[in-house]
Amino acid sequence: MRLRELSVSVLILLQGVLVLGGLVLAWPEPGESWAGAARQLWLLLVQGGLLGLLAWRLRASRHAQVERLTALNLQLNQALKRAQDVVECSNDLVWEVDAAGRFTIVSDHNGVQGVKIGDSVADLAAHDPVTPADVWVRQIASNAAGEPFRDFRYSHRRGDGSIAHFLVNGVPIRGPDGALVGFRGASRDRTVEIEALQALNYQALHDTLTGLPNRRSLTRRLDPAARLEGQRAAVLLLDLDGFKTVNDVQGHAAGDALLCLVAGRLNAALRPADIASRLGGDEFALVLDGADAGEAMALAQSLVQALVAPYALEDGTPLRIGVSIGIALLPEHGQGADALLRCADLALYAAKHGGGSGARLYSPPSQAGLPPVPGPAAAPVLQQLRGLASLPAELQQAIAENALTLAYQPIRRCADGSVAAVEALLRWHSPSRGAVAPDVFIPVAEETGLIVPIGAWVLRQACGAAARAGGSWRLSVNISPVQFSQPELVPLIAGILRDTGLPAERLMLELTEQMLLSRFPSAAEKVRKLRAMGVSLALDDFGAGFANLAALRDIRFDLLKLDRSVLRLTPAQRGPVLASLLQIARAFDLPSVVEGVEQSEDWALSRQLGSDYAQGYLLGRPQHDLGEALALPVPG
Repeated sequence: MRLRELSVSVLILLQGVLVLGGLVLAWPEPGESWAGAARQLWLLLVQGGLLGLLAWRLRASRHAQVERLTALNLQLNQALKRAQDVVECSNDLVWEVDAAGRFTIVSDHNGVQGVKIGDSVADLAAHDPVTPADVWVRQIASNAAGEPFRDFRYSHRRGDGSIAHFLVNGVPIRGPDGALVGFRGASRDRTVEIEALQALNYQALHDTLTGLPNRRSLTRRLDPAARLEGQRAAVLLLDLDGFKTVNDVQGHAAGDALLCLVAGRLNAALRPADIASRLGGDEFALVLDGADAGEAMALAQSLVQALVAPYALEDGTPLRIGVSIGIALLPEHGQGADALLRCADLALYAAKHGGGSGARLYSPPSQAGLPPVPGPAAAPVLQQLRGLASLPAELQQAIAENALTLAYQPIRRCADGSVAAVEALLRWHSPSRGAVAPDVFIPVAEETGLIVPIGAWVLRQACGAAARAGGSWRLSVNISPVQFSQPELVPLIAGILRDTGLPAERLMLELTEQMLLSRFPSAAEKVRKLRAMGVSLALDDFGAGFANLAALRDIRFDLLKLDRSVLRLTPAQRGPVLASLLQIARAFDLPSVVEGVEQSEDWALSRQLGSDYAQGYLLGRPQHDLGEALALPVPG
């Protein structure tokens, strides 16, 4: 461009020289006529003027062109600066690669911390800990074909081990001949967004307290569409026995801590492919892939043993619960979560109301086929469940109508068989159900809180009857853990003794090991106040659980009642075990009562081993009339 402009200037200059030369030649010599020379001179002057005008125009055009180029250069610099500012301020990673996928430009800024992308796209693919390899193969092939792309997702591990997630867009770079020479684009860091979505997804599928999968996650696991055709599985539904007592006595913080401990034991007991989930409250469910009935029952029994073992909170407070388990099998008992959980629920109720701390396999109402649940063949089972669901309302009505009664069972001295005490036992005869067993309605009363008014009624009725009957024997009354946790228990007992006239020395309260789940300072204070009144205390069912020696050490009892399960051992076992428990009682200077004496050999063994007292059907069945209970004859 400059050479062209220079040549035009030179030509104008030479033309000007020629015009001047023409003027000199056209100038007339002395004596020559000016007429002919004048015309030639005028032509040369006009030509010189035109050359001057051309030179001036050329100069003005050049000046305008310089100004335009200066403006364009300024705009270009401003656009470049804007691009640089955008790259600098953006959290996106701007890049270019050549046709072989090697990075030629990578923006240098603080938007992506701790990420070293490597030398090429192949390095990114090789070090991606999340994106499947086949996805990378397809993307690299698409790049080689020169196809632009949007929203490609890849991940990269940072230097500290954490994972960064990116969303990348790219367009091809082509040379003058249209050939592909590379790609350029931007990668956006989506780590915060991805981690937030992962957290929300985790929360949607997991229990916030225990970290176990929740009901939604379990439903997905059992969805027939998510399982291989013909794949077997077992569903175990677990419900904790006595958990409400922990909540009521210890508080919800202790209950939450216990649920976390249970979750840990469940996870420890499962195979890697199995899952344990919390459905809500104290209800858990397990899915055992590939398990048959025998494997499911074996694991359920091992879970019962694992979960009933004593727990300890961080402050050392001991806890103990039971667990009931219902088992349903896939495909025998249904397809999908709803059908399997219904069957497992039926089996759970059978286990829970069969004494608890056990496992039951679902048994279809009809063995000829596998009817849907619920269905006509399942009606008797469902009717039983409806009856259990209505039990709290019926029990509340029985309290209002004063339909509960007491029975009395003697506790005899082993030395001569005389009556040393009488235990008051709660009974309920429902007009529609008939006699309802205490192990059925008392747990319901504890779970609903009805045990508090029921317990107060039992104390008042039994103390009144004992005061009217007179004598020096003691009245023994069981206290529920829920009732024991009530702050007004001690004033209540004091008021009942005052109203009925029964001396405090004749009242004995039976506490269980489970009762002592309450914190020792609180329990010890109540015990101190009761003993100061003259009321005596017995530790009931000793030997049925974990033989709480700490309770015997830290709380002063007046009597130790040995659980009836000791006499249900084999003949070779019960003698040594009973002797050991009696030795423990003597070590703590406590009189002892052997419960469950139903055979003459039980009575003889209790006396032979030196028990102080005994109780059981052989020594007197419960009587609704206190006088009849006191008048029962001494066994031979």
